[in-house]
Amino acid sequence: MVRFFILNPTLLKWFVDNVISRDKAVEIAQIAMRGQYKCMTPKFPRVPLVNGAVRQCEPMNSASKSEPQSIRPNKAEIAFLELAYNRFYDLYEEIVSQNFVDKKPAQRFLKIKNALEVYSELLGYQPLKWIIEHLKTARPPMEAELSSELIKFIRNVIIHYPFFDEWDQVWINKELVSWNKENTTIEKFLIKNQQKKEVKYRFYDYKNKEMTYLKIDFDYDYSSGNKVFLKNIISEIPGNRFLMYLMKRTLDSQVETIG
Repeated sequence: MVRFFILNPTLLKWFVDNVISRDKAVEIAQIAMRGQYKCMTPKFPRVPLVNGAVRQCEPMNSASKSEPQSIRPNKAEIAFLELAYNRFYDLYEEIVSQNFVDKKPAQRFLKIKNALEVYSELLGYQPLKWIIEHLKTARPPMEAELSSELIKFIRNVIIHYPFFDEWDQVWINKELVSWNKENTTIEKFLIKNQQKKEVKYRFYDYKNKEMTYLKIDFDYDYSSGNKVFLKNIISEIPGNRFLMYLMKRTLDSQVETIG
């Protein structure tokens, strides 16, 4: 079972401004759970008051006069989040495993497609939007774009042009993108990023205990009508692990415990 941090808009702003890592978030939640503070309502003790920054949090011996109406997640959101998070974590474990590369390309393609679909739907959850906004100022260049725009771009290409069976087959061009509508989100992304400097990235895979290196290459000429291959922007195997790493790190920001 996945348990989520209970937040309201003011508390959420403090949360994303001050809590970067999941470990730190859990540490803060544990302090609150030991009874030192309550937040919004006695049923949901979570994040402690820090230098008076979060006025919704009060000492446990202080009675709450009214229960706020904007606690996140609400009942409906929890029902959706539990299903979506559990599905994403199952896919994560499979995609980043060492033997995932042994599967047929078409099987790998279906799995990463499903993971992108789940993640894209989860980005509709307001607290995750705050996390993406926070990344724009608090993390390395383009990380917010990588965590949101690039993932949505890949997802939209795969969903709206379902003609391909494998990652390395996927391509689009200006004619295909604008066949029935111009200025789509796909086209905006391609125009915005074409000829930009490549982004080099590395991350440590704790599950497999290895460092992964890759680059995201925007050296394409979309405006001239040339084919833009997905594999040339980001290669499949390290790219898929990287995408799963980015997505999971964003999603983990809302998780208190798993189990």
